[in-house]
Amino acid sequence: MESVEAEIRLSSQKVYCAIAKDLFTQVKTQARLQGVSSETLINLWLKEKVSG
Repeated sequence: MESVEAEIRLSSQKVYCAIAKDLFTQVKTQARLQGVSSETLINLWLKEKVSG
């Protein structure tokens, strides 16, 4: 096998934000009822809020 040099740049498309634990518990419950992940539900709600 031959050695090669490579430069890899990884960039994240995610931003993390703190959420109160009791609020996140409610979000998880709503997400489960809707059959989606909590991350998906939060993104949908935020998109609706900033778009409308």
